[in-house]
Amino acid sequence: MDCIASFSSQTYAIKAQRALALNSIPSRVIKLDGEKSKKGCSYGVEIPCSLLENSKIIFERSRIKARNFYRGDTEL
Repeated sequence: MDCIASFSSQTYAIKAQRALALNSIPSRVIKLDGEKSKKGCSYGVEIPCSLLENSKIIFERSRIKARNFYRGDTEL
């Protein structure tokens, strides 16, 4: 199962995907529905759940702020 990191814009989601790619973590940008983002439209990056903690470290090092993280429909 994949986890999702949500971002406030498509630009941030693409930056996050690029940062992950530079660290050999597979991911893809997706559009999130308003219910999941809780703040209207936003974008997310799907990440293998087994690599979520590594991804969080990469986001922090890259100064990329994720809004929330999800596993399926559950907020983490």
